Amino acid sequence: MGDKQDVNLTEDAKTFLDGLALKHMAYSTVALALTFAINTCSVKEEIQENTKAVEEQTRAIQEQTRALENKKFIVPALHAR
Repeated sequence: MGDKQDVNLTEDAKTFLDGLALKHMAYSTVALALTFAINTCSVKEEIQENTKAVEEQTRAIQEQTRALENKKFIVPALHAR
């Protein structure tokens, strides 16, 4: 037992096994492509979320800047009275 035996495959069997190997490679390629597409969509969604967060932060900074600019003009005007 355990001895290797040479197996003579018929051409039909070889063709069948080659077909299985090709199908396996094709399915693996499709699986990789789907995984890549899913990851790309996830990254795209994450980028969109981060972009929204940055836009909100930018608006908040702009509002704070305007408030500071208003204070800068109001304070000297009060001292001038």
